[in-house]
Amino acid sequence: MGILHDKIADKVADFLIENKTFGNRYRSTNLPIFPKPDIVLLGLSKEPKAQIAFEVKPPHAVKREYLTGLGQTISYLLTFPLVYIVLPLEVIDGVNIPKFIKNIIEKSDLKAGIIGYNIATYEPKIIKKAELEKKIDIKRLEEKIISLRPRSWLFWMDTSLEELGQMLMKISEIESRQTRKNLREIMLDEYWQETLKKRYPNTTRPASFKLNYQLLLDTLNLWTGNGKMTVLGNRLSEICKKYGSNSNEFKDALHYVILTEGGYLKILVLIDKIQGMENFELKGSTKKLNKSIKQIRDELKIDGMDYEAEKEDVLPIYEKRAENCWYKILGVKLFKMGYGRSLTQLNEELKRRFGPYFQKQMKTDFFLNDQYIRGKGYIINWERILDLIDRGEKNLDIF
Repeated sequence: MGILHDKIADKVADFLIENKTFGNRYRSTNLPIFPKPDIVLLGLSKEPKAQIAFEVKPPHAVKREYLTGLGQTISYLLTFPLVYIVLPLEVIDGVNIPKFIKNIIEKSDLKAGIIGYNIATYEPKIIKKAELEKKIDIKRLEEKIISLRPRSWLFWMDTSLEELGQMLMKISEIESRQTRKNLREIMLDEYWQETLKKRYPNTTRPASFKLNYQLLLDTLNLWTGNGKMTVLGNRLSEICKKYGSNSNEFKDALHYVILTEGGYLKILVLIDKIQGMENFELKGSTKKLNKSIKQIRDELKIDGMDYEAEKEDVLPIYEKRAENCWYKILGVKLFKMGYGRSLTQLNEELKRRFGPYFQKQMKTDFFLNDQYIRGKGYIINWERILDLIDRGEKNLDIF
């Protein structure tokens, strides 16, 4: 997805979540599923709500692109009970795009809905409500989605850069000697026996560890549904073969993929925005923070969510180690923006995957240092990130 496309998708999702257009929802923009929607809105309720998939199209495109988008939207009905195509409210070459697509949907008796957005503000409005695809088992789909750890950024569990390089080499090696259509299980089984079993000798749940590594490759878009490497995976593999998994070249290329495909750039932008707000730390008081957490819980209890297990979110006092509060403050703000199903889960995600712990583990320099600055948070190293993106676009050019 391009920068403009991502911006539109985020803004539209912001409006839909903030205004509760479809009730209490949270978003996932990095769900490892095919075909992969631009946005998926999931229910914040004890009982599963119909999951909603969205295909977002930018303004000022050729008319053919909107027809292609409609085809993509229809394909989501194979997986999701409600689907929408998101279109600009504009006229191109004398054609009112939303009206034209609406005419096709109605005459073809399709279940897809249409959302139009203002091209200046990106504010959305429903042009045509989607019809429920009753053949989709909502409860079963919810179980599947939860098992895939829905989020808007990369799922990463203690994997080193070197390990990812080894996995790419393993996929390449298996592709060269196997003719079977689906290589996923072969790769995961062999990598478990040769590498992971030695790292986790006492585990009784190898399937759980295999799933973690599978989701990593899925969310980075490095292999396909049948276990073969994507064009991006092949390009990253070539860099690994040429320079080695410990090289700066491979590390920088992988960090670029983490930022773009892994959704880290999007979340770092949000973190930077939140840290730049006035009274970011609520002037040392937890009164407003705890009030915000209580308000969230009260709203969700209406939908039957049990938040007894979330007591650890509450801060009885403002801790002297202000960085410990950083996760909770960001967690509340990101949760309100629809970036998580649980406050506790969000706090843990931020601790493990965005703070100094992740920076050290992944050898990144996304932050200037690992020192928390009171009133400012962790300072994001935008000069380095923009350099990674610029070089990554050149070195990993797959188009």
